[in-house]
Amino acid sequence: MSGYVYGFKNTAIFVSVQIKAPLFSKTTTNCVLNSNVMSTGDFFQDVYEIVKLIPKGRVSSYGAIANALGKNGAARQVGYALNTCPPDVPAHRVLNRKGVLSGKHYFGGERMKELLELEGLIIENDMLVNFEKYFWDPSTEMLKCYDLKL
Repeated sequence: MSGYVYGFKNTAIFVSVQIKAPLFSKTTTNCVLNSNVMSTGDFFQDVYEIVKLIPKGRVSSYGAIANALGKNGAARQVGYALNTCPPDVPAHRVLNRKGVLSGKHYFGGERMKELLELEGLIIENDMLVNFEKYFWDPSTEMLKCYDLKL
């Protein structure tokens, strides 16, 4: 295996670069496997690492990220984390559970909408059109990278 492995207690191992090992059926990037490993101990940093994995042209929700961290009901805390995230975290890809750009005021003006539209998404009335189609759930989507059947 080569690269950086990042883990979250009771949820997943996030692989941010390529893995080549007999355990995996293919070489891949940014995928997740369920595991019992330790987090960084810093909730905000854990949120940032998950958000960095959201593919371009896809979105997630505050609640889905909280659930992936084993923190059901902590959607608001995910939002707080994203209010102060580093510039390399694509926070514009995180919407509320209905697909509304609820965090747009932290970007100033229409910047969040512009960033999503640059990725090919359609925004109408501060809401993503076809939210369900573009929704990326870190608890389930990453397992598809490995064609795992649990």
